[in-house]
Amino acid sequence: LEEEKNIAFKYMDQIKIEREEFEKVKSEIEAEEREKIEEVERSYKAKFEELKSKLGELKKREKEALDLLREAKEAQDNTLIMIAENDLKNVKKQMEMVNRKLKTLEEEKRFEISRLKEHYKNLIESERRRIMVTETKRDEEVKEKEKVRLSLLSYSDYIKDRINRLIADRVKFLEELDKAIVKFLHVPGEGAIVKIYIPFYVIQYSSQKKVRAFSLFPVKIGNPGYFARLFGRQVPVEERNRLVYGIQTHLDNLLQSNPEVYRQVSEKASQNNLLLKSEFIARLRKGLNELVKSQWLEETEANTILNNIQTQLQPPPPP
Repeated sequence: LEEEKNIAFKYMDQIKIEREEFEKVKSEIEAEEREKIEEVERSYKAKFEELKSKLGELKKREKEALDLLREAKEAQDNTLIMIAENDLKNVKKQMEMVNRKLKTLEEEKRFEISRLKEHYKNLIESERRRIMVTETKRDEEVKEKEKVRLSLLSYSDYIKDRINRLIADRVKFLEELDKAIVKFLHVPGEGAIVKIYIPFYVIQYSSQKKVRAFSLFPVKIGNPGYFARLFGRQVPVEERNRLVYGIQTHLDNLLQSNPEVYRQVSEKASQNNLLLKSEFIARLRKGLNELVKSQWLEETEANTILNNIQTQLQPPPPP
């Protein structure tokens, strides 16, 4: 808006000079137009008067023909009656022609005046374009600036909407990652409590298939929830509680049937580590990197998410 004002002020003095020149030329053209129209009106006025005079003469002849016809009928002179009737018929025919000519002349006059007005209107517009070049230039520059301004406003709204959606996506992303941790309690013996945090979603990427998929560790799952909408990929749906139950059963069987695994879990728990934590973090990091490459997240945001998740994955201190 400020640029548009500056453009208007920049050309103001020059436009004023051009407008004064144009008004002068316009006045001259309008004076010429009035003069031409007056000439046309005088010319047609003379033609009208001539026709009206002729019409007056014909009316006199009509009266004379009627008088002659009356006298002929009184005298019962058939020859004279025929002559009077023919004369009367001829006079009436001429009167009709004059009346039609008067009507046509009126239409011709209106057309001629209309043609003159259109001619001088175009002439004035042509002179306006010739003289007021600065105003045209200013208007074009203002329109261009206005176009840019409206485009920027539109793009600004798009950017704000995009930012808001990205913020909402990030919030939802963090919420989903927060929900993605399942606390599993296993009591193998008195006094020993192992708390294992399992990531509900692990982001994976197949460079061969060029698709992203999501796995529930240690088994693959169906519907990835929010992530399916995020990446536009939908896979078969499974209930969350059924999945969680599957994890618990799987881990429970694994720990009870394999003493070596249980020993490793116990050692990792006692050392403030998690079951397969490093593998999960590696996969999560790879998934976040793919989000960065796809411009869903900034690199700093991905690092923040990774750090937050790593913090959340830390097991509580031993009781």
